[in-house]
Amino acid sequence: MAASPSDTLVESLRLPGTASISPDKLAALLELPMQDLARYAGVHRDSLCLHPEAPRAQRAHSRIPRQDRA
Repeated sequence: MAASPSDTLVESLRLPGTASISPDKLAALLELPMQDLARYAGVHRDSLCLHPEAPRAQRAHSRIPRQDRA
């Protein structure tokens, strides 16, 4: 089965060698300053930068609307 475009996008955002989303890559994709991404995630900017694998930071990416959801 071929990967869907959203799967490919998510894979491109991952931290190397992990299942975690890179906050830097996500912020760049969304054209957001890191501070705004951290506020959206409900964490301090320093926490997002120093511990991007933290569960609270990782949950934030699930709040981003996906085009393939009906």
